[in-house]
Amino acid sequence: QLDFRPIHEPAGRSRRRGARLDRAFVESLDRRLPDVGGTRSAAVLLSIRRALSAVGCAGEGTVPVGVPVSLRDDPDLERTTGMFLNTIPVPVDDAASIPEVLARFRECRRRRGVPYDRIVRGATNSPMHANGRPPWLDLVVGMTESDRRPESPLSWRVAPSGDVPFPAFVMVDFGRDGCRIELDVDPLVVDADTADRLLAAFVDGLRRLARDEPTGSAASRV
Repeated sequence: QLDFRPIHEPAGRSRRRGARLDRAFVESLDRRLPDVGGTRSAAVLLSIRRALSAVGCAGEGTVPVGVPVSLRDDPDLERTTGMFLNTIPVPVDDAASIPEVLARFRECRRRRGVPYDRIVRGATNSPMHANGRPPWLDLVVGMTESDRRPESPLSWRVAPSGDVPFPAFVMVDFGRDGCRIELDVDPLVVDADTADRLLAAFVDGLRRLARDEPTGSAASRV
């Protein structure tokens, strides 16, 4: 369970904040990742996990992060319309290397067809919140790669601000003009200062990975 230091008077506080990294950052990160056996997804997950520790929302060790995954690769669904998403828990250790995070992500992704209720029932070591929310839904991270796909008339956002049903939701889009990051928070759960610091630490972590600089509690292990 993450420590977001809840507040009770959210009036006037913004839910959404964002950041943008230029194309030079994306190119630098893409040059770096093959050398360390990683992918953009692994870099994003490791950076947000280390950011949680940097701002005091989590201690050392493993924290489950929710990752939406598509189930549309089932041939039986080829001609079916509608959303086919599942949110899987991906355990991410702040001391892990990028290849270790990638291996864990791929291991979890292979189980993406498991019904969500079975994932919840099987999480015997992950106590539920008082409201019944599994701990990996404290922070959910989505990523799109617009620069590697045909142009789409649809917005890359998963939901408009105010409609995301998680305490914290990070959306990262690698586009043709750079990397766009948006953080949505529930102001009843996450105060504005924590949200601002979390976003700043996340962006800083990504920049450090792209520049091959020490970062987080695993400065010697990239």
